[in-house]
Amino acid sequence: MVSVMEKGDNIMLSVADDWVHFKTYRTPLVNNHYTENYCGYRQYYYKPTAFVKNDTLHLFYTANAKEDPNLNQLFHSAMNAKVILKK
Repeated sequence: MVSVMEKGDNIMLSVADDWVHFKTYRTPLVNNHYTENYCGYRQYYYKPTAFVKNDTLHLFYTANAKEDPNLNQLFHSAMNAKVILKK
């Protein structure tokens, strides 16, 4: 499961073997404190979703646009799921 709090700036990954008892990883999948240096403004994330295909985690999420904070833009990131799950 991937999640972000309302108007949050970290997208978190949680896993569960039984679909009931989830463990949230301490390291965010996406962290605005890191990405702000590259995009030049503070992003807030909204309703992320993800799936795994061929050991690759595909993450989709929206963030507010730089020019209009009321406009959301869709982003896609792909990461090696095995590397993420080892952390």
